[in-house]
Amino acid sequence: MTAATASPRAFVARFKEVDRWDYLSLSLNRISVRAPLVPVGDLFTVRKTIVSAADLGKGKVSMVDRVSFDGEIFAGRTKTRMTQFLALPGDLVVSKIRARQGSVGLVEDRHGPVSATIHYRALTPDRSRVDPKYAWLVFRSGYGRAQFLAATGGAMKGEISEEALLCISLPFPQLSVQRAIVRRWQDAQAEIAQAAARADKLETAVGEEVLRRLGLAAPTVGKPPKVFAVWWKDLAKWAVNTNQQSFFRLDPAKSRYPTARLGEAIADLENGWSPKCLDRPAEGEEWGVLKLGAVSFGIFNEHENKALPKTLSPIPSLEVKRGDFLISRANITRLVGACAVVPETPTRLMLCDKIFRAVWREPSPIDKDYLAEVLKTPHLRQQIENNVTGTSATMKNITKPALLALRLPLPPLDVQRGIVDTVNARRAEIAAARQSAATLSADVAQEVEEMILGTRPVPDQQA
Repeated sequence: MTAATASPRAFVARFKEVDRWDYLSLSLNRISVRAPLVPVGDLFTVRKTIVSAADLGKGKVSMVDRVSFDGEIFAGRTKTRMTQFLALPGDLVVSKIRARQGSVGLVEDRHGPVSATIHYRALTPDRSRVDPKYAWLVFRSGYGRAQFLAATGGAMKGEISEEALLCISLPFPQLSVQRAIVRRWQDAQAEIAQAAARADKLETAVGEEVLRRLGLAAPTVGKPPKVFAVWWKDLAKWAVNTNQQSFFRLDPAKSRYPTARLGEAIADLENGWSPKCLDRPAEGEEWGVLKLGAVSFGIFNEHENKALPKTLSPIPSLEVKRGDFLISRANITRLVGACAVVPETPTRLMLCDKIFRAVWREPSPIDKDYLAEVLKTPHLRQQIENNVTGTSATMKNITKPALLALRLPLPPLDVQRGIVDTVNARRAEIAAARQSAATLSADVAQEVEEMILGTRPVPDQQA
């Protein structure tokens, strides 16, 4: 619920205003709404056309897999044992269970006809009074989601009945106002997309800058041939994808600097312990064991841990310290080898057995922040992904010997630190760009919410 629809901590209600005896329903009456409130049933009809198995099988209708909390419809399946109800472009597909969390989708022309189970309702708007995109916005607004929550009595797993759905009253001003709100929302989405694109462009530039400073060429995009030959000596392992990559081999030895194996730059890799832990993070003075999520996204996240049961004794030598370099040895393929440097000593957290910690040589020929950056380059990612093992698509592994055998450019320490300084400066720009996009998104959501409620003027109204 946004700030515009936040319920007050205390309020007074007249008996004539009481629709039902619960806090949520009563508090909703205190929200300032100046736009006309109209019952859903006055503006929408429930489409109850049943889709035949033949139409599904022929691909004439795509079955809804889910409607995300972002309001996006995902459809594509064609086989089901459940009765399917038709929804056409312009219809809203409302999840009876999760509408209060934003699970309301608008069927667009790109979706074509879709179908949904009894756990959804397809609502057809009266186009003479309702703009479908506005309807999608108002159903998913903070006020709209709160109405759904109130209609189910605040029960987070309860389904809203069709009768209750049609009785919900939502702000529906005249059509010209609805369209003006939609235009403002669409213009804002374009601004947000541009801000996000600027951040993505800066992120790409960081990777290109690291390669440029190392004298390595960026990878070329090409389509592997259907038929190819590989010398036995070049056969990395018996896998088609791996050997197809031999045509686009990224060789770190082409750097302007000498290369070394990781095992020559560091002394060792040690991993931890994964006992049976509690299904919650550690609290207070409890010990915890890191989860893979602690390093998966390149930034150490100490909240990704599980509490150690009191029946087990911690192993202090496995405690994570400030400056530790951590690297995952298991995950989905693209996250195997994800790494992070621990910025501050967390409280009583231990390594798990799926995360390695680097043991440094003294003196060390490699800067830990440089190592974190070079492991993200395509030249190192290709080596890592070529060496993952495991039959499960969701849990691949890489061995300690395979990691220690990785070949990487090893410039002098001052060059390494210069690269790191440049990257850090660029990352600060990226963080600022992403924060700008996030702030804009939040501001626009608040602005649109207030226009929906009628508490903010709506610009550019046209008939």
